Amino acid sequence: MPHVTLSIPDETYRQMKRYPEVRWSEIIRGSIAAYLEQMKDSSSSAEIRSSLSESTLERLTAISSKRAESYFEKSRVEAWKRTRSLTQTS
Repeated sequence: MPHVTLSIPDETYRQMKRYPEVRWSEIIRGSIAAYLEQMKDSSSSAEIRSSLSESTLERLTAISSKRAESYFEKSRVEAWKRTRSLTQTS
């Protein structure tokens, strides 16, 4: 099995150390698997663009790069929250 190294904030690491019984690699593997499953179900940008009307495409094209980045960041954060909630243990 391949190995992956990742970096996490010091505070997160300290909190993880408080729960030595948790198999963190299993949590991370589950998170990655859930995220990949979500990605598999999503459409490509070309597929999405082909389904949009001309007026919608024109409005999207008019959005500034900065505003688009802001929307993307909000979407990324919300997707991460959903993915994280799938792997939370009780």
